[in-house]
Amino acid sequence: MWGSPRSPYPNCVPLGLICIIQKHSSTCPDDSPRGGILTFEFRVPVDFVKAMTFVDSIGPNTPDVTVFFGAGQSITIGTMAAGSNSVYTLPFRPSLYRKVTRIEVNIPESGYISSLEYAYCASVPKTEISIKKYAGPVGACTATGISAGDDLVYNVPGNENCYLISNPNTSDECLYDITLTDPAPKGGIGSLLVTTIAQTLCPGQTLYVPGPTK
Repeated sequence: MWGSPRSPYPNCVPLGLICIIQKHSSTCPDDSPRGGILTFEFRVPVDFVKAMTFVDSIGPNTPDVTVFFGAGQSITIGTMAAGSNSVYTLPFRPSLYRKVTRIEVNIPESGYISSLEYAYCASVPKTEISIKKYAGPVGACTATGISAGDDLVYNVPGNENCYLISNPNTSDECLYDITLTDPAPKGGIGSLLVTTIAQTLCPGQTLYVPGPTK
């Protein structure tokens, strides 16, 4: 019997959740006999793919797996018919590709995917922030006002401090919960939360924070 302990590809260990292409006429989980394409896309390229496990790969038409890697390269790998209720693991050859960005599985008939194993070494994101302090006319704490600063005539008293907070494009993540601290006795801002709970400052974005008027 296919999938039994003595079969070539036994199905004897609980697999948990599996990935299917749902049969449109069924309200319960049921794989479509017409198949389809399952796509796995990585937000960050993974080093390489180790293996993919299929369940119930009956045949005669079996899934094809296309691995996209490197700078727009791809390779297609065929699978085999392991029988009804079988569990079959397709090993990959990591030496053939590196930096995998996407995997497409073309399933021509019924069948499931139980697991996808890949090597991924998480890197610590680089966080950057830039803070500049300006002094100029009241109301000039904007992108336009600061850029025109060289042409403005400043009157003292009556100037306003302004803080330009930016997250450079070279940063790897968005910032939130930003608190600005300037303890200067004259023209300082003390400690001030300058972003709301839902507000983030992502790479390439700039925040203008007006300070006290002199």
